[in-house]
Amino acid sequence: MTGACALRPLGTQIREQVWVGEGVQLAGSARVIGPAYIGARTAIGAGATIGPFVSVEHDCVVDCGTRVEHSAVLPNTYLAPGLFIRNSQVDGRHLEHLGWEAVADLQPAGLGRRIQARQSRPQAFSAAEKEALSRAGNSFSLGWDLAASSTLRQRWLRVQL
Repeated sequence: MTGACALRPLGTQIREQVWVGEGVQLAGSARVIGPAYIGARTAIGAGATIGPFVSVEHDCVVDCGTRVEHSAVLPNTYLAPGLFIRNSQVDGRHLEHLGWEAVADLQPAGLGRRIQARQSRPQAFSAAEKEALSRAGNSFSLGWDLAASSTLRQRWLRVQL
């Protein structure tokens, strides 16, 4: 993403070292600091900061005020408001800190979860999900199914938050 090789992320370069996929929704107060990639159909909420050195893959929701640095957010991940994620990989409900080799389950505290891909999601949402996606004037479309599931199959350390 720094331009050191001929490979380029899939999407449109909107400014130096910042790429976005098709259908990305960025709130007006969201900040994206390059190098960064935001995958297709991802929504970034008001006051969120993405970057530097971040890849947020397709069909994700990064809620209001969350900051992600030096990390990868894997496809179909929801991140709750106000988180600070650094040097980590987030896969749905699991956050793995790459330096500490520790994995935290974010779902019990409501901080992260797996969501269905946009193409196959149902159109029914709870009142809490609608509120979370529309708070603070976000331009999120209310089309996210925040159903909990995970495909991570490895030993992990539970960190109490």
